Amino acid sequence: MRDNITPIKAADYDANICRVIPLYAEVHAQIIGIAAETASPAPRWLDVGCGTGNLAAKAMAAFPAAEFVLADPSAAMLEQARQKLGDTRVSYLNAGSQELESEQEFDVVTASLCHHYFDADTRKTATERIYRALRQGGVYITLENTQPEDSAVLDLEMRRWAAYQRAHGRTEEEIAAHRARWGTELRPITAQAHLALLRNAGFRMVRQFWQNHLQAGFYAVK
Repeated sequence: MRDNITPIKAADYDANICRVIPLYAEVHAQIIGIAAETASPAPRWLDVGCGTGNLAAKAMAAFPAAEFVLADPSAAMLEQARQKLGDTRVSYLNAGSQELESEQEFDVVTASLCHHYFDADTRKTATERIYRALRQGGVYITLENTQPEDSAVLDLEMRRWAAYQRAHGRTEEEIAAHRARWGTELRPITAQAHLALLRNAGFRMVRQFWQNHLQAGFYAVK
């Protein structure tokens, strides 16, 4: 029985995620670097789909005066984050980004590897609610799986991703199970569709800042 939307139990997530996502730690550094250039030294920061709090732990170290809200639809993931981070400077919200009710409350919103589970309508709602939650001048930074426009590119990238997982100790059965989720549980969109979604939500400055294997990062300033 799953305790979160990923196939990895919350208690096992930290020990396994780097076997699945290439350069997992590096993209966190990229996200924090963008926040450092766009936010004040003491931002109010919302991390949606926060998982076990890995990004937030690094952001807390980089922004010692910041205040954080960690949101996730999985209570088990939030409990792992609470055990890691405690309650000082951090509050927790058991909700997905599509359920946000905040109005102009945050300077930074991050969403890492969570919106690719959404269908088109839910993704649109989530993006619009994140826009609404940001203060003017606030930045939204997101990392997602993306869908190549060319099917031959997708096949090649899937082989590269399988090779990465194999090199990091995953079994052929685990690799095949992850591949089977693409287009079913995972609903990635193209990079161009990501950029259009952000612009249509109202963001005035939109850019793709990262591409590695099938993951891409985007930032958008309100």
